[in-house]
Amino acid sequence: MINRLKTFAVAAAVGALLIVPSGARAQVDFDLSLAGGTALPVGDLADGWKVGGNISVGGSFWISDNFAVRPEFVLDILSGDKVGQADQMPDLNLWHLGVVGELALTERGADGLSFTINGGGGYTWMDSDKLSGNAGSPDFSEWYWHLKGGAEVGWNAGGGVHVGVNASVIATFADDTDTAFFQTANPAFVPFSTAVSLPITGFIRISF
Repeated sequence: MINRLKTFAVAAAVGALLIVPSGARAQVDFDLSLAGGTALPVGDLADGWKVGGNISVGGSFWISDNFAVRPEFVLDILSGDKVGQADQMPDLNLWHLGVVGELALTERGADGLSFTINGGGGYTWMDSDKLSGNAGSPDFSEWYWHLKGGAEVGWNAGGGVHVGVNASVIATFADDTDTAFFQTANPAFVPFSTAVSLPITGFIRISF
């Protein structure tokens, strides 16, 4: 898992450098946002995994006073849970790469609280650790697509910096013939076709 985190951190840093406007050359306002917190598995996903962590990085290009387009990287790291009396399920990582539209419900840059909603989609790489007790087993690794929606409440800390809390719902559309892989760990495990996670994070947003 540590190697995956390092890989994500490098990818996020490179992505951030690519999307930051060079020398304020952009004709649109730009925000860089970093976030971290918890990721809650919901529905079928909660049958095999428990609460984990979430980190993300994104860049918002404000093409009007209240609307932005934001490419983003989001990583959910879910801890394997026990299914019945069987061995613990392997940890599961959901690497989301997507684009969302952001709508500011309050005046950008104003003092006090700010409210923003967002929605979009993209691709998800679903990747697991190796099955417990079977070092020679393969891990699960598949690409799917996802939809995402969320909202954030921020506070203008001054100097172009906002801090706050974000909550999102990410629905990844898998294939139950693929996720039957996890029955190797426990034949009683029910394959799923939709993986829903609920990241709740604190964020910092810096305007350029």
